[in-house]
Amino acid sequence: MIQEFFQGVGNGLLLLIGIALTALFILWVTLPFLVLQLVRSNRALTEEVRRLRLLQEKDGEEAEDGPQSHQ
Repeated sequence: MIQEFFQGVGNGLLLLIGIALTALFILWVTLPFLVLQLVRSNRALTEEVRRLRLLQEKDGEEAEDGPQSHQ
């Protein structure tokens, strides 16, 4: 009876280890693609922020120059 109990526990542990290893394999396969997507979106956002800052600086310079500079 005790031997059957430990055999059942061992089978449960093997099942859990198998599930954990499968999950790690799936992460190992998909994580690089997720990281690349994150890097791409970060780069796009950085470029967009840079472009908006340049536009803001140009608007600020035009406001400092006043309306007579546009004549």
